[in-house]
Amino acid sequence: MEPYTFDITKSGDERGKLFAFNKLHFDAKNIFWFYLVVGKQRGEYAHRKTRQILFAQVGEITINVEHMKKSKKFHLRSNGRALYIPEMSWITIRSQTPRALCLCIASEPYEKVDYIRDYETYRNEVDQT
Repeated sequence: MEPYTFDITKSGDERGKLFAFNKLHFDAKNIFWFYLVVGKQRGEYAHRKTRQILFAQVGEITINVEHMKKSKKFHLRSNGRALYIPEMSWITIRSQTPRALCLCIASEPYEKVDYIRDYETYRNEVDQT
């Protein structure tokens, strides 16, 4: 499956807005969030088996995803769209606004051995699939 964006269920009234993930593509085993600093890059890794959903809770972020030798750039804002990232996808994440906050829902618990942190290793493993 390729990476893609999708709409999150949202509703609101004078009290504010509610965003809900009513349908996930996997059982969530790890949920976390992180702040990004403008001009700094996060990511630069791939997961061997973990799938992720990223959602910009505050601000705007840009995510570059390379999946099976195809690259695509995604822009997320805190407007109710999320990004599905399949396993074996090399990602880099940059903030476009100060103190952007990103939520991540992952299909697997954190395991150090699931990460590929060297780009050449990633390309070699993709070539072997």
